[in-house]
Amino acid sequence: DLETLPPTIVSRAQILNFYPVKTDIIYDYLIEECKASRSIAKNFSRLSLGRSALAIKFFENKDFLGEYKIKADAFLNFFSQDIIERLSSINDIMGKGGVSQESAVHAKRVIEIWQGLVRDFILLEFGHNDLIQHQSAEDEMKKLKNKISLRNLLNLNRILGQAEENLKANVNPKLVLESIAVSI
Repeated sequence: DLETLPPTIVSRAQILNFYPVKTDIIYDYLIEECKASRSIAKNFSRLSLGRSALAIKFFENKDFLGEYKIKADAFLNFFSQDIIERLSSINDIMGKGGVSQESAVHAKRVIEIWQGLVRDFILLEFGHNDLIQHQSAEDEMKKLKNKISLRNLLNLNRILGQAEENLKANVNPKLVLESIAVSI
């Protein structure tokens, strides 16, 4: 954020823009260098959204992938749970961590995963199944698609964006996620 840096630093700095790596390149790398199967390479190259190191981490670290799936599944389960079960899911996701910078980073990652799922629901709504990020959850999302209107998806996207802003404003991370769970 250039506005937060002193002008003397900005005047001596150069902006480097990094762009997402194409899915095909990540796919090929996972097959050729990591010896991944085609289905795993396809899934992880999409799931990483152009972040090659993330795709490799998904492939190499099964615990990391498991944690990611827990967060994604929690969101998908929200649509068939009552409010008590949703709040319990938030407790499971956040653990016993207090209000710390680490908790805020964790909550931000959860929100990013959930934003990706909302994006996927919107893509499915318009028939762009080939562009979804969470390919492994496609069948479950198709089942849920009829329960969620486009208007609700757009509203949920707005709520997730507001949740990100709340985290930046140092609102309690657990409360931010609970607010999302209550809003669904």
